Amino acid sequence: MTSAPVDPLAMGSRADGPDHRHITVPVVLIFDFINGFHDAANSIATVVSTRASHPSARVMWAAFFNFPPLSPSSRTWRTIGKGVIHAESVTAGVIVCGPIGAIVWDPLTWWGLPTSSSHAPIGGFAGAAVANAGTESLIAAGLPRIGSFIVPAPRIGLIAGFCIMLAWPGLPALDPTRWTWFPPPAAASAAGYSLATA
Repeated sequence: MTSAPVDPLAMGSRADGPDHRHITVPVVLIFDFINGFHDAANSIATVVSTRASHPSARVMWAAFFNFPPLSPSSRTWRTIGKGVIHAESVTAGVIVCGPIGAIVWDPLTWWGLPTSSSHAPIGGFAGAAVANAGTESLIAAGLPRIGSFIVPAPRIGLIAGFCIMLAWPGLPALDPTRWTWFPPPAAASAAGYSLATA
């Protein structure tokens, strides 16, 4: 089977079925809002904990840079659109059920589970496609490719943070609430994180 990019907003507008965009678009927006609970908290945690800026101001800052059209990670979503499910198996129901599965899962992670909200809809789409058309609807190499960095990514971050602490003598003893130079780079870091997770 061959696969082509899937346009979620166009699903359901085919001649062989009703237009489901009035359901699809709100569901996707609800998922994006819930996903923002994770992304915004991670993005502004350092800025808020060091009192470098007011929380409400940084939430707005993170929300602006988390706006999808600004983000280079749209390439990631194009990869997901082409590399997980064969286009022939995608229906309006699959498109709607994917983010609904992620919407249900995300709040369950608020009790301390270290999960990725960006990977939740991938599982939702894959599960909906399997329920709709069986396991042959999945692209064999797609899910391993997307999941290949789930395990090493935290370890890379751990090593990077460890090396920065060793390379900056005296950093652990500094009081971050007194760093007058801290707000600008912290804001830039939060913006970069938000762009990367949009």
